[in-house]
Amino acid sequence: MGLSLLPSASFPVWYCEPLFLLNWFQTSGTTRNEEWLFILTGDHGMNDRGGHGGSSSGEVTTALVILSSTVVDKKGSVTLLSNGARTQQVDLATFIGSVTGAGIPSTSLGIIPSDWLAKFYHDPSTQIMAVIDLLSHFARFSGCNLLTSDGALKQVVTLDPGCSSSLLTEEQVILFNNLMKQLALGLFYLEQNNTSNSTLNALASVKTHINKAIKLSQQLQSRALSGADKLDNTQMLLGGLIMWSVTLYLCLLVVRELSGKQRLSSNHTNVQLFAFKTAGQPELLSYMSSKLLCTFCTVCLLIQTISLSGSSYAEEEHQLWYFFSVSTLVLCTTLVWLGPLPWSSKRSSILCAFGILFLDRILLRQMHRTGDKWIHLPDLSDWLYSPEHSFWLWPAQILAWIVLFVMRWIAVESCSWGAGLSRNKTLARFSPLLSLLVLSLSQLYYRWTAVFGSSEQVITSARFVYLVLLMDCLCTYNWTHTNQSLHKLTFQPNEEKRFWSDLLQPVATYPLLVGLLGRPAVTILWIGILIKECLLAHVIRSFWSEDHYEQSRAMKMRLSCCWLLYWIQGWTSFFQQGNSLSLATVDVSAAYVGLRTHQPTIAGVLLTLYTYAGPLFWQMAYLTRFSLPGDLERHVTTSLACFRLGFVLLPITFCATVCYVLQSHLFIWTVFTPKLLYLAVFHIAFFPLLAIWGALHKAPTPRRTLEGLQNPGVQIACEDNLVDLEYADDIVLMFEEEEKAQVFLDGLTKVIPSFGMHFAPTKCKVMLVDMQSLNTTLTIQGEVLQVVERFTYLGSCISSDCSVTDEVNARICKARAAFANSRHLWRQNGLSLNLKGRVYQATVRAVLLYGCETWPIRAADLRRLQVFDNRCLRTIARVGWCRRIRNEAVRKRVFGCVTGTSIEECVQHQKLRWLGHVLRMPKRVLFSMPNSEWRKQRGSQHLTWQRSMKEITKRLGAVGPTRLPGWGPRDPQCAWLETLRDVTANRCQWRSC
Repeated sequence: MGLSLLPSASFPVWYCEPLFLLNWFQTSGTTRNEEWLFILTGDHGMNDRGGHGGSSSGEVTTALVILSSTVVDKKGSVTLLSNGARTQQVDLATFIGSVTGAGIPSTSLGIIPSDWLAKFYHDPSTQIMAVIDLLSHFARFSGCNLLTSDGALKQVVTLDPGCSSSLLTEEQVILFNNLMKQLALGLFYLEQNNTSNSTLNALASVKTHINKAIKLSQQLQSRALSGADKLDNTQMLLGGLIMWSVTLYLCLLVVRELSGKQRLSSNHTNVQLFAFKTAGQPELLSYMSSKLLCTFCTVCLLIQTISLSGSSYAEEEHQLWYFFSVSTLVLCTTLVWLGPLPWSSKRSSILCAFGILFLDRILLRQMHRTGDKWIHLPDLSDWLYSPEHSFWLWPAQILAWIVLFVMRWIAVESCSWGAGLSRNKTLARFSPLLSLLVLSLSQLYYRWTAVFGSSEQVITSARFVYLVLLMDCLCTYNWTHTNQSLHKLTFQPNEEKRFWSDLLQPVATYPLLVGLLGRPAVTILWIGILIKECLLAHVIRSFWSEDHYEQSRAMKMRLSCCWLLYWIQGWTSFFQQGNSLSLATVDVSAAYVGLRTHQPTIAGVLLTLYTYAGPLFWQMAYLTRFSLPGDLERHVTTSLACFRLGFVLLPITFCATVCYVLQSHLFIWTVFTPKLLYLAVFHIAFFPLLAIWGALHKAPTPRRTLEGLQNPGVQIACEDNLVDLEYADDIVLMFEEEEKAQVFLDGLTKVIPSFGMHFAPTKCKVMLVDMQSLNTTLTIQGEVLQVVERFTYLGSCISSDCSVTDEVNARICKARAAFANSRHLWRQNGLSLNLKGRVYQATVRAVLLYGCETWPIRAADLRRLQVFDNRCLRTIARVGWCRRIRNEAVRKRVFGCVTGTSIEECVQHQKLRWLGHVLRMPKRVLFSMPNSEWRKQRGSQHLTWQRSMKEITKRLGAVGPTRLPGWGPRDPQCAWLETLRDVTANRCQWRSC
């Protein structure tokens, strides 16, 4: 318990204001002729050690002031209980039970210090009786047989001398019995002799026995308290060592991820360094912004973890989460403002950020007060529940449901499914709206029955709401997989259009379930949290919307940043729901919504889902929106999984350590152990969620085939038809007859959804080759397909006239942008021209000549490519056009040689390499077959790839005096291909040609 100190240099005067008040209370006339006892105690704020500064190491005691009308002190009404000695906090219950006559509590392990005995027990007989009661109380804990003395000592309890107890040793048993007998004899003597001289003689001997008894009780208390802990220090230390080993290992991985230090080979490190050095300014700025935001969030979480060691900070933990939530959002908004985004994206992101801050300040934080110093203050929910304002509760609930319905309506309308939909598809499109309408009406009816209906009506309506919630989850799941515009986050510019469709994820049903389990105001709160999550997702997507730096390291950093933001927001919502470290804030009524009897499993699941709704919802929202199913094993189960576990395990490991170290802390059962319990139960619910999510995404899907669909394709050789060209999700279908094409598209549209895929009609185009127009338009999913003159397939522009002019123009534009992004490298004086030339080959020429192996290129197009290449090389070599230096000399300066460095030579080299691959393919592959079935069109003939390759390989027609068949005017048309097939069979021979 400790001491209450008088004002001094180390003890502020304002701490002693209660003492002056007690001085007036004791000296007032109303208390002079009555027996009274006044006890004043407090928290660590009354102690000169620690206090509200947050220290926990010295907070094992607190101040205590006990005043009584029978106090034996003539110096003043306010006295010290002892001169510097400190007692255990368990002594208070024992002392109050003894001094008031109520009896010592049966489970108390406290004692009565000697100074308390002298001050509050003025009669020697009452002092002896108090000590005898105290020793008798400890005797019951010993487990020994209790003996009652005969005759004058019949009221005295002694122990069996032969007993063995963990509480007392043999010497202490003998001492215990002797002290009990001596105290009983002293009490008997004082009662029989009432003269003053005999009393003084008795006190001289009894005082010694009382001091020995108090000392023995202190020894028994110390042993009993250490045994009451029931802790095996060896096992606790071993368990703590294992926990810290795992946690520190995971935290080391977190630090390595943030610092970018990874165990890579030297070649891989050079590749990463080269990619980082050659990335453009927008990509670098986006990556560094992600790293800065991750580091800031990590520091915030470390501060929150360390704060758990201080009782003052732990009691007001929600303030830290509120502060971190606002700080991370402000930092994210600042980085968006400073980023290279267009003004429209910046404006929408900043508006969303201000919307989140406004929603937090006006609604979410004001709905429920939490924390020891604020939980008693009135909040918005108290205002709505009060009788004079209860009328506004119903309009508030209805308004919240209307807002959610309007947002879903906008989401459905913003995602077009095309015109001419069937009745089933129309119903599937608007099913989330219908389910939400039924859900809102059923929940409002449940609230009405809870107020005006019977208990049976309440249970029936609650169970009906459960069914409607399940229906809503299925409707949103079906809508998500049917709508072609919903994809996983890939950090592309078109991701900004997904803002409204995020409301139609199945995860959005979980907040509605929490609204059912909680009180009416919880529904309003969680609809606000649902809107807040969608706004934050929009800010995050626009944060990286213009970034195309798709390396795995950058992707991990962005996903880690998203997870940290969602983790902080999850625990912010946990406290906004009204939770705190006190177990009294757990709403147990949520476990019995819809239950007639107590069912432990169902009640436990419902209580967990309601209590931890904040962290669980935000984590499920992150997994739904930002995890990449195709890269799950790489991004989730490996690096990101360790990244998450490092932050998840650190607080519980640190909190468990604090609880073990501060076993005798004043707030061990009110602050530290409840936090440990909250964290332990959350991990029990959180880890299965991650396991289930990983299992669902890693489960193999059965392979299916397209049955009953036949595409005749286009005949390109004898008995060979070219049906389609496909790569990844880009498919090109080829037809000669319009009717067959429409029949095939209709059948394909019906079968494709069974594979989990859907067509995007706005992305499907029709290109006519050797045709002027279509007699009938082609449609897919009821939408007419657009006829285009050119189309980009696998990054290459394909034109209907089979020319590559448009593709060459696109290649030059993209190469010019790549050259401009590396402008800082070309201007550096410390890099050699040879190194710059190698960088130019890898970053600019690779873009310029992408797909050139398939080009039937003309001389004019080749000349334009060469002009662009010469201009870039002169810029790198810093040779102007006014200086009369030939282009060959410039190439030699940059590349170190002239042979094989011109654009024409590079194109021919790429074509010959691809020709070797084609000719080495098995004959069953259609590309290796001679294209002999194509009919020539009227007019001038376009240059084909086959004719261009024959022209390039003409020099191979003669080997010394020997002429190879195929290039002569009288040779068969495809003889040159057969000749080259024999040559390319030997790779080394073909490369040497």
